[in-house]
Amino acid sequence: MDYCVSCKISEDLALEIHAIIKSLNDKPQKGEHTSEIVRVIVRLSEEALTSFFITPVKKIKIGQMYEKIAQLGLNTGLSIISKASKKIINQLSEDQLRQFAALLNSFICPCENY
Repeated sequence: MDYCVSCKISEDLALEIHAIIKSLNDKPQKGEHTSEIVRVIVRLSEEALTSFFITPVKKIKIGQMYEKIAQLGLNTGLSIISKASKKIINQLSEDQLRQFAALLNSFICPCENY
């Protein structure tokens, strides 16, 4: 059995994801959409990690110093994700870009249970 976790994302991020999905399905050209894809990956990672990591740290009131450490860790991780994503996305073929679009599409659903 598969399990999923979910988190809310901003409407503008959802719209940006839908736009890149459409672009990748309409014109999946290698290297053309790299900056847009990386921006979506980083934003999605930031919103998810904030939901699953930063928000709980703040809610349990562990202290401002630890909140800053958690935020620093998140920012460092996002920087690494951005750099790695650029290298990886630039290498994707047209078919792989379409597959990536399908995966992105599978992540987005209405928040009915929030």
